[in-house]
Amino acid sequence: MKYLLLTGATGLLGEYLLRDLTRLGCPLAVIARSSGRRSAADRIEDIFAKLERVERRAMPRPIVLEGDLQQPLLGLSPAACDWVRGHCDELLHNAASLQFIEDPRSGEPYRSNVQGTAEMLALCETTGIKHLHHVSTAYVCGNRRGRILETDALDLAAAGNDYEASKIQSELMVRECAALESRVIYRPAIIVGDHRTGYTSTFHGFYVPLQLSQAMRTSGHAPRGLPPEMVMSTMGLSGEEQKNFVPVDWISAAISRGVTDQSGRFRGRTIHLAPSKRVSLAAMSKVIAESLETQAGEQQPGATSSSAPSATRDPSQVLDFFRQQMGIYQAYWRDDPEFDGTAVAELLPDLPCPEVDHQSMLRLCRYALRTNFGARRGLPPVHPSRVGETLGAAWQSSTEATGEAEEHGTNASGGQVFRLGCCITGPGGGDFTLQIPLPMRPTSQSPADVSQLELLIGLPTESRQSVRFNRPTLDALLAGTTTIDACLRRGQIMLFHAAAAPQTDPLPAKQSENEQAENERLAAEQAASEQLVGRALAALLAGLQSQATDGLQPQESQS
Repeated sequence: MKYLLLTGATGLLGEYLLRDLTRLGCPLAVIARSSGRRSAADRIEDIFAKLERVERRAMPRPIVLEGDLQQPLLGLSPAACDWVRGHCDELLHNAASLQFIEDPRSGEPYRSNVQGTAEMLALCETTGIKHLHHVSTAYVCGNRRGRILETDALDLAAAGNDYEASKIQSELMVRECAALESRVIYRPAIIVGDHRTGYTSTFHGFYVPLQLSQAMRTSGHAPRGLPPEMVMSTMGLSGEEQKNFVPVDWISAAISRGVTDQSGRFRGRTIHLAPSKRVSLAAMSKVIAESLETQAGEQQPGATSSSAPSATRDPSQVLDFFRQQMGIYQAYWRDDPEFDGTAVAELLPDLPCPEVDHQSMLRLCRYALRTNFGARRGLPPVHPSRVGETLGAAWQSSTEATGEAEEHGTNASGGQVFRLGCCITGPGGGDFTLQIPLPMRPTSQSPADVSQLELLIGLPTESRQSVRFNRPTLDALLAGTTTIDACLRRGQIMLFHAAAAPQTDPLPAKQSENEQAENERLAAEQAASEQLVGRALAALLAGLQSQATDGLQPQESQS
């Protein structure tokens, strides 16, 4: 099994890509960095905990590689790079900085968007990844107007700000990389929240004037908010300027469709992800004013902000403050061009971009105001312990991953081993390869030699045997309330056999005569194989139970 390597998984679009690609059955490995006291694995588990509450099902977990976009080879260790070499054949590069104006201290957006792209391409070359899906932006067109074609050449001189300049450079590097055999470039327009729920985890672009107006209202600078016409005139805008807003859920659906497309017809293509109908700034400003007015009306009579002054500030000071803050995004509010949608019409003939109309913008604004622009997040959740960490799962080397397509193989010492792919869905789960030396010799304490059990990260790229079960099933097995045999019979543990290559006999008559014997042989092989599977799973359980004090704890014991 080969994995898609994903960057930028912890951002807004990354959350939706995790959901949609997992729904499509795409095996994922993600590069993420730790943040504060949250490890990369914790941050990814936070996302899946939210997804599972909505999906109401146990979801498979991606392989998590701790890294950093700004470090050489994205900060991956030599062992992690070797794992990528054996397990990943495509990469989806979604990580980026949204900084509009260069920050001299951090070097953003160039550090992430240019240096990060260079390190991503170096990783592809080092690990042999030949196929790249790259998330750019529709605004690599810069200041050009009119109809922008997907085939138009890039012009760095046309960039309207540092963000656009950095994304132009990034896309040029991707196009010129000789190590790649194919590339698909996705160019989304201005991404906003979910068009059904209004959900978002980032508050850029569309949300900036709403956030500024809300801040001035609650601080007493403008208790009733700023009238839409005042907002427009302050920025030197007419209100007729048109913007290309696209819901994040549609962007993710389009990219996921492109990544999993098996036809190959989009390789080498550039795909604009833009709406067919744009939104005027006047319409957007009216929605912002309506949202603030509604929120003010929902407050308790007489309720005021503790920081609000007794009187409204000088209107000229209010406008100066607003103009100063909005000036950072001055280029953002210019009139948008129209983006050619030829490729996306081919990619998504059944799923046109949802219109960002008055009602959907109200949902976006209300979600932002209700969550105080992401401030109301509470304490980070505590997740059930992870199987891989409990047993000290090791990175599977590229040579182990690309071995023969048999459940029997050899380990690093040359000894014969039994390999079983194991996918555990739900909290604390993941993809593993159970590797146990042969022959398995049951002992009085365990049905297999637990001390020899080796847990490797990721499924083998070629394997005839694999199992899949969820976390509640694992907890029931550890608690002793069920058995491996019972779970196999009831389908709680699903056993998969890869189809064996058909063997042709030059003598049809002899093949017919030997058919019964061949069937008996295959049945005996399957029974023996299932016995090995049972023993391998028993060894896994015994290993987890041996760590009872500090190891894996049942899901129900976590809060």
